[in-house]
Amino acid sequence: MDSHLQLIGSIVIAGIFMIGLMNFYGGVLDFTNQGLFDVLTQETTASLMEIVEHDFNRMGAGLASPALAIVSYDTSDITFLGDIDADGTVDSVRYYVSGPAQATATPNPNDVILFRRVNGVNTIDWPTGVVAFRVELHDETGNPTANPLEARMIDIALVVESTFPYNERYARAFWEKRITPVNLFRYTYTDF
Repeated sequence: MDSHLQLIGSIVIAGIFMIGLMNFYGGVLDFTNQGLFDVLTQETTASLMEIVEHDFNRMGAGLASPALAIVSYDTSDITFLGDIDADGTVDSVRYYVSGPAQATATPNPNDVILFRRVNGVNTIDWPTGVVAFRVELHDETGNPTANPLEARMIDIALVVESTFPYNERYARAFWEKRITPVNLFRYTYTDF
């Protein structure tokens, strides 16, 4: 009888140990998967911002009058001119976002499509998890301005979430940078 109690006790203790081990493994797996989603979201953000930063740094390049570099501006829609591929031809570049209803290819209800149009051709137009894109112009002293002729610096903010959730949570990455295109400093506002 005593050996039966020891056997049952050993089975119970082994069962508790196995449950604890499985919970630990599940926690490690959740942590690893969430970390993977975070890293993928950060890599997507870095890839997008590399393209954005390159284009905005080339703003006004190749123009006789860089003051005319910014064609139109809104906080989430900007069109500018510049020789972005350094081929001697001035390109028209537009960045803007769609509404959430257009990004139906992903289950994330918050994402929008970030469009990049170069000379009228979309080069980015797929859902990448962008949930916010903001552009703000600044004058030569760093103060915000809505006048494209006064713009010397541009603040760009991008928020990206994973396109698919893990445990009902979307991984999120935020990037913000002030870009100072050198070509915009080749003139002063009073030149016009």
